[in-house]
Amino acid sequence: MAQNNTATESVSISIPGWLLQELDRARDLKFRSRSDFVCEAIRKHILSLQDDPKFWETLCQKEEKESC
Repeated sequence: MAQNNTATESVSISIPGWLLQELDRARDLKFRSRSDFVCEAIRKHILSLQDDPKFWETLCQKEEKESC
């Protein structure tokens, strides 16, 4: 597994307008910012691709120390 970097970086992505509207509508329910929402969505997608128990154990330990 790659070493985790705790620094944040800015990225620029293109999102269709209709999807951005849906993002904002969903974000209003729980998240403070678009960045928080996108970060959580990416994390959940990456997690959905994992089936290694060791990965999950490492992730749980990491999340106790920091957030997205």
